[in-house]
Amino acid sequence: MERFLIKQKEKIAYIIMNNKENKHDIVFANEFLEALNYCISDKTINSIIITSSDEKNFSQGIDVDWVHKNLKEKNYDIVKKFLYKINEIFEKIIFSCVPTIAQINGHAFGNGALLACSCDFRFSRKDKGFFCFPEVDIGIPFLPSMIEFSKKAINYQFYQQIVFTGKRCIADELEKEGVILFSAASLEELELTTFEFAKTLNKNRSIYQKLKNRIFANIKEAFEKDKQYIENLDIFV
Repeated sequence: MERFLIKQKEKIAYIIMNNKENKHDIVFANEFLEALNYCISDKTINSIIITSSDEKNFSQGIDVDWVHKNLKEKNYDIVKKFLYKINEIFEKIIFSCVPTIAQINGHAFGNGALLACSCDFRFSRKDKGFFCFPEVDIGIPFLPSMIEFSKKAINYQFYQQIVFTGKRCIADELEKEGVILFSAASLEELELTTFEFAKTLNKNRSIYQKLKNRIFANIKEAFEKDKQYIENLDIFV
């Protein structure tokens, strides 16, 4: 089974994670980046929707077992390569000249929630799935960039609350706090609403890029700070 599916509807590209819980490891990172580059390179695409084919999960985030196995076996280079590659994905989405939308159709935990935060816009469904940062309970302190780009999606007060508690949030709460634009009653409504919104995003790529570069200059700086933490593997407790 392919881990990713790419589909197009009108001028909207869909990157569909297709590996059940869609946990992040080096294969996920490489293939996601390939899919992302492919969609951005297509000049006919006006917006990109990132979603999942699984009925329960958007993405469960980092494959912690995979990471711990490699750390135990002292495969440090592959873990560092994975972290750099995940950062490359986040950075490419954040600074994409093409508008990006997370269609959160199920659980979004940890790096899966961060993936949604890296997008320009988010939609979710209220009948299934939690949004959660469990890092405080599983021993993964955020990198500087993760903190900075999360704050573009989540107001800082609410962000601190859910990071320090590991609280599981439902879509209605996320909509109230402005994390998502719309809380859909069903998968069908989620898909329709996200698609209709995506159709409005026919923007000039050049100005979209410049706006992002200037608005998110602090995030670009944070990615540079990440390097020392990655080299020291100071991201796993």
